[in-house]
Amino acid sequence: MPSYQDYINTLLLGTYIPKIKIELLRDDETTKEEITSLISNTNGNLSVKRNNGIRRSVNFDIINLDNKYLPNIETFFVRQKFKLYLGLELPDKTDYFLPQGIYVIEDPSATSNYSESLISIQASDKFSLLSSIGGELVNTYIINIGTKISTAIMAVLSLSGDPKTPIIDSSVAYLTTPYTMTFEAGSSLGDIIVELSQLYACSCYYNENGQLVISKDIDDGIKSSLWDYNTSEFAYLGGTNQFKWSDLYNSVMVQGLNIDGVAVSYKAINNSLLSPTSVNNLRFERTFFHQSDTLSTEQQCIDLANYILKRKTAVQNTVQINSIKMYHLNPDEIITLTDEKLGLNKERFIIDSFSLSLNTSGTLSLNVVKSKEIPFI
Repeated sequence: MPSYQDYINTLLLGTYIPKIKIELLRDDETTKEEITSLISNTNGNLSVKRNNGIRRSVNFDIINLDNKYLPNIETFFVRQKFKLYLGLELPDKTDYFLPQGIYVIEDPSATSNYSESLISIQASDKFSLLSSIGGELVNTYIINIGTKISTAIMAVLSLSGDPKTPIIDSSVAYLTTPYTMTFEAGSSLGDIIVELSQLYACSCYYNENGQLVISKDIDDGIKSSLWDYNTSEFAYLGGTNQFKWSDLYNSVMVQGLNIDGVAVSYKAINNSLLSPTSVNNLRFERTFFHQSDTLSTEQQCIDLANYILKRKTAVQNTVQINSIKMYHLNPDEIITLTDEKLGLNKERFIIDSFSLSLNTSGTLSLNVVKSKEIPFI
């Protein structure tokens, strides 16, 4: 059985054959059939971004043989799911695959050009089932005060028909809703999940295995690097360091109302002497304001202000990295970069987003942001 280390060793060789696998799924997400042999190699792209909500999207073409996969109620219809795997061929000729998410087909299109007939697939991860077709509320949805967060999330997932158990951070799973939450018709199940997550400053998204994740931030300092890019190794194909001064904020003010209508607020300030954009180092303060009627305690304001400030500080310096294709990277994970011409010496970065070509000759484009933690004062 091939191992993850076998995969890394093959990457380090510098030459390998990329592999792709796509499985159509039943409603319960068991495999119905594999359609890998129908994939056209002319285009296709996987895009992943560190978002709350929809995080992954993919597009590709399949060859239209015998019209089997023209949209129809028998084999290929609304809310059709598939699972994407990407990987490579190991030196012993075995394939090693890494899962890249479960997707829901959105608006397919068929083209006919003489002897060539293709069906173009556009798809987003399973959060689209919560936020688009079938995820809309037709009646008012109420979550009573004192409901456990885990209970509320499981109830929403049962309405969406998600068969997978979510991964909910243990620090918030047994916390409760601080007030009665009401969602009017026309809202979506996705709105509910995002709002439940933001109650305690959590991120929410579907991971590479198709499981909903509700997570608190992990200290970036304890994360190991998934790849160390530098100008003397084959994987690094160049980079651009962009200083986004227009997006610069070094404090965040969060304001809310508690259940008695009393205003609650907190300002998180970047006072770190190690941060070049801190208030101390810039000698001026620029504040990002966030208001929400879903915040009822000062602690919620503190948690959310720190959550937002970390992200506002990170995006003030972004780097785009061009790389050979690799398949083990994910948002919120760490890479390092050494490039003297960019002024970087094994600098640690968080992966913010990436775009990966699915054809055999394509590359990987990474957008990364600084990972230094801010000691809030």
